[in-house]
Amino acid sequence: MTSLHCWCLFAILVLPGCASKWEVRNAPPADVIQYDEGSAYLVTRTNGGQVELHHARVERDSLIGLEKDDPSGPALKARVAIPLADVKSIAVRKPDGVATTFWVATAGVFVVLLVLGAILAHGMST
Repeated sequence: MTSLHCWCLFAILVLPGCASKWEVRNAPPADVIQYDEGSAYLVTRTNGGQVELHHARVERDSLIGLEKDDPSGPALKARVAIPLADVKSIAVRKPDGVATTFWVATAGVFVVLLVLGAILAHGMST
């Protein structure tokens, strides 16, 4: 496996999920949707189940949005309607500055080590 392959594997496995976090909002779903428009929402139901919604809105007595098909993938399922009475809490996905800084610094160190390794390997072969 070449150093480029190692770098790509590292980036694919580690970086995507490390730069954001869920922040629970202590407000009615309609207020959360109104002030955090366009965000992803993690809805916890009164029975304990969780649903990640995108393009969410409140209509009458329901929270409506597109359910995330796979937590690690980009695909969205069909429209979901959750009665507001069944919503225990709602969280909003927000950037995590600490995690972003950590992973960018880690990636930078990894790249420097790869370059140094390539330079040393090239120097030893000549």
